Order: sequence, then structure tokens, then C-alpha cells
Amino acid sequence: MIESWWAFLRKHWTQFWIEHFAKLSQDGYFDGRELAFEFINAYFLHPQLQNELARIAEEWNDHHVRSSRNANCPFGRPLVMYNAPDLYGTRDFGHPVSQNEALFCKEGETDQNVYPSTLMTRHFLNYVA
Repeated sequence: MIESWWAFLRKHWTQFWIEHFAKLSQDGYFDGRELAFEFINAYFLHPQLQNELARIAEEWNDHHVRSSRNANCPFGRPLVMYNAPDLYGTRDFGHPVSQNEALFCKEGETDQNVYPSTLMTRHFLNYVA
């Protein structure tokens, strides 16, 4: 199923942005350094990207995962599978995060060299909060 997701994502969304960032690079507006940070900022700061990701997520979550005789995995609509795991003989594997943990990620001071993802997490939490 993950291979199908990556193919779907590339076909419906990623290729456009690969070409877009390549053009920005060619024109001298984007140098590719700290790409993950730049991508996260671009995603959270640009409504067009956010709208595109929301559309792709909705389209993906509403599609039907077919059964496979060679695989022992559930099939159905991803959104239903996620929200009703008991229907598929499994459970919710989510891990609750305390308010203190979220606050630490949102406002905590950390060494970015030791915890490079903390700044990205903080940007994410600032966006969704």
C-alpha cells in the first residue's frame, strides 16, 4: 500500500513541485540548502501548498484499497480504516501527547544542532495551534 501511496503522490502532486523548485533554483531564488526546513516553511506559509496537500490527502483517504490475495492486510477506504480500526481487527496505535510535551515542542529552547527537528516541529505546532 505504501508503494501505491508514493506513486499516487508523485503523479498527483510531487512532480509539479519538483519542477517548481527546480525552476526557482535555476532562476536563483532557491539554493536547496536546508531543504527540509525550507519545505516545511513553504508548506506552512503558502496556502496553495496547504490546499494542494489537503486535496491530495482527501482524495487518497477516500479511495478504495483493494484486497490482495498475496498480502495479509486490510482493505477498504483509508479514512474509515484509520477512524474505525476495530472494524479491521486492530486497534488505534496513536500515542497521546501531553500538553507539557506539546508546549515544550512549541516553545522549548533546544540546541538545533542536537535536535534539528525541534524547530520544524515548533513551526508545525505554531501553525496548527
